[in-house]
Amino acid sequence: MALLIAVGMGFAAFLAAHLALWRRQPSRDPRMGLLATLALAGLGIVAAAHRALAGRDVVGLCAALWIEIALFIGYFFLYAGVARSVSVTLLDCVRRAPSGLVPFDTLLDAYQRSSRFADRITLMQRSGLVRVSGGAVSLTRRGAAFVRGVEALRRLAYAELQG
Repeated sequence: MALLIAVGMGFAAFLAAHLALWRRQPSRDPRMGLLATLALAGLGIVAAAHRALAGRDVVGLCAALWIEIALFIGYFFLYAGVARSVSVTLLDCVRRAPSGLVPFDTLLDAYQRSSRFADRITLMQRSGLVRVSGGAVSLTRRGAAFVRGVEALRRLAYAELQG
């Protein structure tokens, strides 16, 4: 039980601090240094809470720290996907278009022409998220559902798409 309480306290403190800073100081920079610093503070909270609750249980402390690290890694991937994903940003742009169709030129205005951009469109097409026809990109049902799900997560975190 001490393990779960300590992990919960550390992750809750990390998450609250990150969301508060994200809301107060929005930035297009991913600020990975800030995330790493907050994660280290969260690990410190886990260690202190576990020590207070379970004493010198070294095995329990190691387990709590590893669980916390796994949660941080998962959060970093979620953060990258929700707030920083180029693919999600492109899908959202297509979803917001009044007709559901966006000419390639419109998308390219937001992003420099590069092989990475073309690769993203191809990947999203292969994944069944978009359709490419007649020089335009449109969302499939799967793509629209995916963007709605990400948008719900984004609203929970008060985030804007930045990719």
